[in-house]
This record gives sequence, C-alpha cells and structure tokens, in this order.
Amino acid sequence: MELQWLANDLLTHNVESNRFAYFRTSKISFSSDDEVTWTLDGEFGGALHNVQITNCSRAITFATGKEPEGKES
Repeated sequence: MELQWLANDLLTHNVESNRFAYFRTSKISFSSDDEVTWTLDGEFGGALHNVQITNCSRAITFATGKEPEGKES
C-alpha cells in the first residue's frame, strides 16, 4: 500500500506529501554507510559511499541554426 501512495504522490506532483522532501538546489551531497551504485547519463557511474551532484546550468551551448531569443538581427 505504501508503494501505491509513493507512486501516486510522484505522478500527481503532490508537493504537500510528507513522504518526500521537495526543494530546489544547485548542489547536493549524499552519504551512505553502504556502497550505492549510480547511473550517470545511462552509464555505470560507480559504487560509492559519498556523492556530490552539481547542476551546471547552461554549461553547454547547442548550435541549432537559430539565433538565441533576444539576439535576432
């Protein structure tokens, strides 16, 4: 029954749920006594005890053939 509530909270974006902690951050760290296996972009990221995840906002520029918004000639 608990799994059903968890899935429901995720699928309905229930930010009032006490089953999850919702917050925004650009950096977060996780620590565990046991090794935790990670997937990074679909590839094996290792089995680690400590992980730091950083959001590198706008770190990549894509060439699309279109001028960025606000920079049109």
